[in-house]
Amino acid sequence: MANVAERNAANAKDQWDINIMFPSKDLLEKEFVKVDTLIAKLMVFKGQLMNSPESLFEALTLQLEIARILENVSTYSKMKLDEDTRISDNQGMHSRAESLGVKIQEAFSFIIPEILASDEKIVADFMAKHEGLAGFGQMLDDILRRKPHTLSGSEEQIL
Repeated sequence: MANVAERNAANAKDQWDINIMFPSKDLLEKEFVKVDTLIAKLMVFKGQLMNSPESLFEALTLQLEIARILENVSTYSKMKLDEDTRISDNQGMHSRAESLGVKIQEAFSFIIPEILASDEKIVADFMAKHEGLAGFGQMLDDILRRKPHTLSGSEEQIL
């Protein structure tokens, strides 16, 4: 088997520079903290998501912002791990990003069921009343398309 050169032996121009994403560990840490703050704001809408067009818009906007942060943190941590899987800090960062993803999915878990539990006319009315919801039109249509194939809340819990 051929010897594989260490990463630091490769020419810098042949290596990716992901430090553009997070120039310091402090900036990365701030993103983890920011997600916790945003999740707390999102949880305010649990059980009240479909109370108004504004609440639906705010919750979906928070969901999108949280998802973007997760994408950046996950990409960065995976690429850092790929640089050298032997570095324990990189392993820990990647594990932490994966755990963050699970936490975020758990926080998002109320959104689709609450939208599905509402009448399609309400969603259409909300979209007509709040122009910001137009940007979420495709997502809302995709969710509502599942409605005929979704059981009631108690039936879903049984499964």
